[in-house]
Amino acid sequence: MLNACNARFMNLQLYEMTNDPDGINLQPVGSEFDPNGNRVLAPMNPAGPPIYQIGTEGGFLPAPVVFNSPPRPIGYQSAASPYSTLGNVNRYSLLLAPGERADIVIDFANMAGKTFVLYSDSPAPFPGGDIRNDYYYGMPNLGAIGGSAGPAANHGPNTRTLLQIVVSEPPGMQLRPRPGSTRSRRPSPRASPN
Repeated sequence: MLNACNARFMNLQLYEMTNDPDGINLQPVGSEFDPNGNRVLAPMNPAGPPIYQIGTEGGFLPAPVVFNSPPRPIGYQSAASPYSTLGNVNRYSLLLAPGERADIVIDFANMAGKTFVLYSDSPAPFPGGDIRNDYYYGMPNLGAIGGSAGPAANHGPNTRTLLQIVVSEPPGMQLRPRPGSTRSRRPSPRASPN
């Protein structure tokens, strides 16, 4: 997975799609607010399978790192501390900076028929962000502060929904002869050396 964005960080999470518009059911996270005073919204969808990071652009990791078990939506520092600035991101999943690569493995075994969404809720610019740089269905109308009213359902732009993964039946699960075929599917015998 390569973050090929010019300036946007990615907080990668995997969720099972729901019947909600755009497949994501956003709800407020407790009483959390972003640095601009807006409610932090996070998907309430069922979690997708774990994401195993096995490497980076520097090579293999000493051991796999497990993400998305459960997904961790973006969170913000709510009080200043000696090691962190008020409003900075302090909770995330697989966080990728622009140009950063993560070698990942996702096991979709036994998930045939399900659809998943690769999702990112990272603010832009990172780490504090400006809500006017985020576009997704269900966002507040930001016209009064020079932003967008937001896209309609199933239309772009959408900076949060990155990829839809549809899991189908694995090939070769049901071998059936073709209709009208009388040939067996056994390998042909090798020619004898004599």
